[in-house]
Amino acid sequence: MSDQTVRIVKPQELNDAELESVQALIVEGGEVRAASLRDNLKFSRFIALIVREGQLACVGAIKEARPGYIQTISRKSGYALDAENCVGEFGYVVTKAAFRKQGLAIALSLALLKSLDGTLYATTRDDNPGIRKIVRENGFTAVGKKWRSWEHPNSSVMLWLKR
Repeated sequence: MSDQTVRIVKPQELNDAELESVQALIVEGGEVRAASLRDNLKFSRFIALIVREGQLACVGAIKEARPGYIQTISRKSGYALDAENCVGEFGYVVTKAAFRKQGLAIALSLALLKSLDGTLYATTRDDNPGIRKIVRENGFTAVGKKWRSWEHPNSSVMLWLKR
């Protein structure tokens, strides 16, 4: 493995071009809808980046805990997630296809999760074993029940919690 330098920043530290690159890679990963992504990124606590060969190779974020979203996933999972006690959501972890299988998402996730103490939550699809492995190995525990993914109707989503 080559250099795994992870840059962790607050969203306002990124210029417009960097923010657009982050957004493009997340959309390319196919996990989220692009419509509200830019606004959600701007309100993240931290964004982590790994740049390789002059291009954004891997990205992830600690998103602000959004009470309305927490209520929705709490209802869907059947798990009483307390929005007031969550410091954020771990997510948006995407590695550009050309850089996969090099440990970038693992290195990025380790560095990013060290940047914040407190209860975090994450949601993962059951057909994404890579991110499920990362959350498990970083102290997250699956809670509640699975529910059908809106974006990927052939998949289910699971709620994970790290205290």
